[in-house]
Amino acid sequence: MRCFISFPLTECVPVLQVQSADCRFWKIQRLKLSNEEIRQAILKMDEQEDLAKDMLEQLLKFIPEKSDTDLLEEHKHEIERMARADRFLFEMSRIDHYQQRLQALFFKKKFPERLAEAKPKVEAILLASKELIRSKRLRQLLEVVLAFGNYMNKGQRGSAYGFKVSSLNKIVDTKSSIDRNITLLHYLIMIFEKNYPDILDIQSELQHLPEAAKVNLVELEKEVNNIKTGLKAVETELDYQKRRMQESGDRFVPVMSDFITVASFSFSELEDLLNEARDKAPPELAMDID
Repeated sequence: MRCFISFPLTECVPVLQVQSADCRFWKIQRLKLSNEEIRQAILKMDEQEDLAKDMLEQLLKFIPEKSDTDLLEEHKHEIERMARADRFLFEMSRIDHYQQRLQALFFKKKFPERLAEAKPKVEAILLASKELIRSKRLRQLLEVVLAFGNYMNKGQRGSAYGFKVSSLNKIVDTKSSIDRNITLLHYLIMIFEKNYPDILDIQSELQHLPEAAKVNLVELEKEVNNIKTGLKAVETELDYQKRRMQESGDRFVPVMSDFITVASFSFSELEDLLNEARDKAPPELAMDID
């Protein structure tokens, strides 16, 4: 067991060996609920909202290993003399699929928060991608950059019909041979101000770009996949619970059935948005200017 419990031997008998001074059991005790009340809350999938998310995290960290439950089972005749942490684990371990049930409950509680965090990021990428495609000023800006690049490279490789967006980064690195403090970017801005002033209002057509630029698409896709995996795990546990004889007061099947119905629909919307955003925002985009 991963918990340090210290009681006088006259009061209790510690069954499990001490392996860590980090005793999560004391955090669980802050619930001020009896073992039976916690057990009932877990069986009823916390319909009364007695178990906060942070407390469920502590319960998940306090899951007994198979060897621990076997040892506790051997000493069940001494339940009245068990250390409080041992007795708590013994009573919780009597719940069928205790760990899977806790994981499903924790996922259910965290789902709205995770969805609310991911969806705006997906929407920002999608909206920014649409704005990039529709922006007339961006298209005009790229046309000028292409023409200027062809002029600078005249006689070297012939005229180019397009360029990779990533090559735009080189503009700031290309410096004047007369004044090294002036870059090609400075010169282009002067040309825009003089000949194409309307281009400088490009930000009005790309309002969602700053927000989208903050999003790490790889990490976002990873989080969406993690949510999908979590939903599948809940569905698997729901199938298992449907097949077994339900204990009196067990609310897993009705509560999680309702949750899966709503959550699956919400997640499907998020996944569809992400797929659309991914299609419109390829990692390497070659721009062809007509």
